[in-house]
Amino acid sequence: MKDKQKFILKILKKYGLLVDFEGDPPRTNLPGPVEGETFRAWSARVLYCDPRYVTVYGPIAPASNKKVSRLADETKMDFVDALVLQAQRSKEKEAAEEREMQASAAKALRTKLRRTMKAQTAQELEEAKKLFASVGTETIQDLLDSNLELANSVREYLERVAANADRSSANDVFTDLVSNYNVAVLKSRELQIKLDKLES
Repeated sequence: MKDKQKFILKILKKYGLLVDFEGDPPRTNLPGPVEGETFRAWSARVLYCDPRYVTVYGPIAPASNKKVSRLADETKMDFVDALVLQAQRSKEKEAAEEREMQASAAKALRTKLRRTMKAQTAQELEEAKKLFASVGTETIQDLLDSNLELANSVREYLERVAANADRSSANDVFTDLVSNYNVAVLKSRELQIKLDKLES
């Protein structure tokens, strides 16, 4: 029955006729209108049946003394309820498909935005790493120009670093500084121990 209701709705939309016919729909696609076509030719071409088995519904002007119960029996409009229900289901299905398409498009957009933001974040992180990866010559030069009383060995070390600043990473400079400091501390302890022995 569902296929028949859909077919009747197609006829209503394409031809502007509300019809009912015996049997199942003879086809799935509906041919277009033909200029000057008779009802007999239309029934044969579209429904593959004799027009005696096709009912066309339209407005009527019943006699004022006609009983309503008899009028309802004569019009036989029970199938219209099923048609309206089918039309509602079709609209609900279209709306659900539209919502699904919108949700899918929104999901694709969110995914694209996440990828873009992730790529931008990765790029910004790389730029920050590059920015802080090398020791700035100006910073080292500021230390050398400051009023700090630097030992000659420290001054020479900083001058060497400043000369190679664009080739030295911050990690290399820091490691070298800690290593040199550690050597100085160990030597200082050794000398202190020797000094303590000499004094005792």
